[in-house]
Amino acid sequence: MKTTTMTILAVILWSLPVWGATIGGAVVPIDGLPADHPSWEREETPALSSFSGSMEAEARSAAPPIWSAAEGATAPEAGDGYFDWPMGITHESAGLVMGYGAYVMQNFGNVNPNYGNRRHSALDIALIGGGSVSAHAPVYAAADGVVRCAEYVNYPGYVVVIEHTLPDGSTVYTQYGHLEAPLVLAGESVTRGDQIGTVLPWPGNLENSHVHFEIRQWLEWSSGNCWGPGYATSGHSPEEEGWLDPREWYFAHRPPFPGDAAITPQYTMNVRQEPTTSSAVLGQLPPSTLVTARGVMRDADGNPHWWYQVSGNGLEGFVAGFYWLGWGSDLYVGEKKRGNPVSPCAGIVAPTKPAGALLLLFLPLAPLLCRRQR
Repeated sequence: MKTTTMTILAVILWSLPVWGATIGGAVVPIDGLPADHPSWEREETPALSSFSGSMEAEARSAAPPIWSAAEGATAPEAGDGYFDWPMGITHESAGLVMGYGAYVMQNFGNVNPNYGNRRHSALDIALIGGGSVSAHAPVYAAADGVVRCAEYVNYPGYVVVIEHTLPDGSTVYTQYGHLEAPLVLAGESVTRGDQIGTVLPWPGNLENSHVHFEIRQWLEWSSGNCWGPGYATSGHSPEEEGWLDPREWYFAHRPPFPGDAAITPQYTMNVRQEPTTSSAVLGQLPPSTLVTARGVMRDADGNPHWWYQVSGNGLEGFVAGFYWLGWGSDLYVGEKKRGNPVSPCAGIVAPTKPAGALLLLFLPLAPLLCRRQR
């Protein structure tokens, strides 16, 4: 019965168009986004009300993290060492990997006056269209690993922490905060791209729905507490306390491009001669134009952007991949899948136009239909 139900769901998903991320119908050649994109709304310091009831507002232990795995935990086998983003709009017919259709609501390291000017320890990631689109959206394991924590802690919501053993034997942890009931249990092995849960609709402020995504070097902040405080302690940077910048980590540990790697922009994108906005514009790529990716590069002028080196459509140059906007950032380019199939569950997102309205009927069933076999 479960297989039949999932097959029906997959057929429905495949029959739906891949809804785009255009905001307000704007089609503008950009390195950044149209002015009405939600990240622009968050470029300045957010109002207190936008964070009311958040996990960071709750009292947390100021004790330093415990730099070891949980007692009695069995070290997982080393994975391939590659990481993807934990959210994004994907669809079997398009075969996109995670990151497409997502944006960063709040950057790593932001100084937040609402929390004593402490620095943010994560990327807050949501889907383009606002937090209401992100509510119930799937969240995926960023890399191969073993679940070490899957607990309800009123973050608000649940927290999942995954331990990742890298090829060199070192260990890092990813945390996924603000989830509905997770689809995984502590001790369970996961593979990069496995769905581990869905985003909690934010209590009292749906537009704030997001996943709090951390990469760090420790499992427990204080004894028995696997969830971090969300911000570094006063006077310290996140790096000083064992957190890692997910942006830098991703681009240093993302899967390599195969020779025929294809990417597609979400918007009409500028193609520049060099990886920086001070470089000449060689032309534009229309939305959904497939081009070949050659690699990723840091911004040539030292800005906190990352660029894809691309060729195709008669152009060779660079398009923005991760574009820093101040308070938030944006992910522009969608990568075609790298050979591992996307499950039907990977397409379960809140629709953003009427053609996908039928999918709403299946969203309440997603946790049951998509629960991993154990």
